[in-house]
Amino acid sequence: MNLFKKLLPDGWVDESTPPSNEASQEKVVEQPQPKRSATIDLSSTPPKREVFETERVAPATNLGIISMPGKPDPEYIKTILNFLEEKNLEGIDYYEFSSAVREMIESGTPVEQAFRNTFIAFKAGGLTIDKLIDANLYYQKQLQGLLQEFLDDADTKIANKEKEVKNSAGVLSNTQMSLQDEKLRITKRLAEIDEAYGKNETQLVQLNTELEKVVNAQTLRKSKMATANDYCTAAINGDLENIKTYLKK
Repeated sequence: MNLFKKLLPDGWVDESTPPSNEASQEKVVEQPQPKRSATIDLSSTPPKREVFETERVAPATNLGIISMPGKPDPEYIKTILNFLEEKNLEGIDYYEFSSAVREMIESGTPVEQAFRNTFIAFKAGGLTIDKLIDANLYYQKQLQGLLQEFLDDADTKIANKEKEVKNSAGVLSNTQMSLQDEKLRITKRLAEIDEAYGKNETQLVQLNTELEKVVNAQTLRKSKMATANDYCTAAINGDLENIKTYLKK
């Protein structure tokens, strides 16, 4: 039987509020031991052990971890329960005691009665209040060790990833700088090409303009020459006709 199995979200037990069913107040849960008084005779039990502050286990908040509100994740609860089961001490101690208490509370027994009846039953097997407290602190310290191990593992994974990202970022940063330099070089080269292209285009316009001027000028010359030539040729031909007419008889 897993310790605190009733604390899983699908069967959560709030021990701070006893069941309201009045019939449960008189319910008696059968125990494997012979029937005993429903009240512990404190005179026959060892004095209640005082738990000193140095023995108390600090909560996770003391480690800089803030717990999430609401019910815990069932998977993490199961991990802790399996861990506690592995760390369970031999014989009857707090582990078995707490499991039995929660079974009784789940069945409707009030919290105080569940604790007293369970202790009466387990007392015959050698369980004492001191053993309960010592085992309780033992399991708390085991949980603290599990938490610390978990936190260290998480921090290691974070540190490894940060290192990986840092190394990759360094390489990428160098590549980025090289690409930036290449971009500047290309930008400068493009500006030079644009400037050269502009100059060439201007020269082409100038050449075309000069060509057009020459073409126009020479076309005009040819026209004038042709006109003059036609005029002169006509005059000469006229003279030729006159010669034939007037002088050749």
